[in-house]
Amino acid sequence: MRRLLFCLLAALATGCSATVRTPPVTLGLPGVTDTISWSKGLRYGIEDWRRQFRERFGDDPIIVSCHGDDDGHGHFVLCPDAGPLLDAESVCRTLHAAYPKRRILVVSCNVGHHRLTCPGVVYPLDYVWSQPGPDAQFCLSELSVITCIGDLSEFTVNP
Repeated sequence: MRRLLFCLLAALATGCSATVRTPPVTLGLPGVTDTISWSKGLRYGIEDWRRQFRERFGDDPIIVSCHGDDDGHGHFVLCPDAGPLLDAESVCRTLHAAYPKRRILVVSCNVGHHRLTCPGVVYPLDYVWSQPGPDAQFCLSELSVITCIGDLSEFTVNP
């Protein structure tokens, strides 16, 4: 089952690419929460999000950490450092099918405010800071500062 999940996620990450790019996935390690991080620069905040998730929900999620955007056609997409855009709903449904009793935490900007329908998913409806905290802002330019979601209490929770 885990091999199948790995292959499905690898296929999602590579699309029609001629070369296979294996996503950094750790699944099923005893005592380790499963993490998928397709954006290298966002990995430093994963443990803080995990800790906040445990405090709020009491269990460990599968964390999907990646830059995110709107594809221009009404879909929430994940934007890996390399490879094609990934439909966030499809990624969550693949993980949910493999691990139906685990919650999935998506730490990714959702600039189009798109709703996911997959059960057991916790995700933002706006920009999200890569590390939780009260100072969740970043500058697009000298004149433009965006306030980001920096706390799980602002995330949407699908039952």
